[in-house]
Amino acid sequence: MSLTINEIVKEAERRTLKKKEKVADSERLGETVARMLEPYLKELTKVTKEASRLNIEQIKRIKIEAPNVNVAPTKVTVPTPKVTVNVPKIEVPKAEVKVSMPKIPTPKVTVNVPEIKVPKQEAPKVTVKVPEIKIPEIKVPIDLEPKRVVLVDSKTGSDYVAKSGGGGGGGGVVSTRPLQDIPAGFEQLAIGATSTRLASIPDNANKAVLTVEDATLRYKDSGADPTATEGLKVYIGGTIFLNSRQSLTNFRAIRVGGTNSEVNVMYYENK
Repeated sequence: MSLTINEIVKEAERRTLKKKEKVADSERLGETVARMLEPYLKELTKVTKEASRLNIEQIKRIKIEAPNVNVAPTKVTVPTPKVTVNVPKIEVPKAEVKVSMPKIPTPKVTVNVPEIKVPKQEAPKVTVKVPEIKIPEIKVPIDLEPKRVVLVDSKTGSDYVAKSGGGGGGGGVVSTRPLQDIPAGFEQLAIGATSTRLASIPDNANKAVLTVEDATLRYKDSGADPTATEGLKVYIGGTIFLNSRQSLTNFRAIRVGGTNSEVNVMYYENK
């Protein structure tokens, strides 16, 4: 049987009324129409596939009429019930708690301390007897006769002689005076490329002061000859001190460079 779309809709309405079912809204009616159209849609799909094999003129002869379906939605209003709940007011009575504590009297305590009398104690009298100690007399003989005192000068090695004085049966006191430097002579030397010694040492001289001029030199006062690279080096303006007779006699000097050095020598007698 071949039906149009309008006929399908009417048939769906008839079936719905036949079952005495009341359509609640347009959505339910649409579902019914969709179920009835389902076999026709399948048939239409087959026809469409078949039409693809036909030429354009044959396709033009096929007329498909679609029903004009106006479905008005049904407005459903569900009233919201107003619910009022009355909660009874509950009042809790305020409880007052009173605690009565019995009064406990504090006992009065009195402590009687007996008076203690300490008898007066007298310290015993102690007598210590120290034995008498006799110290024997020590006699030290002292010779106060005048003596000859000899002192040795550590610088010169010579003896320094002094006499103790005294008289009238009494002892004398030994006294010495400080040593003094007394000028004893002067000379001037030229120190060359060979070892040079002091030329004019006075007989009473035991000290000397030397100043170096013009050039640097080296010296020794041990009696050995210095060289240009060995010995005590003294630059221009330097000073040499010789403090014993032995140092004067053992002094040797030599120049370091190519220029002679001039040495000024001042001799002293230390006494």
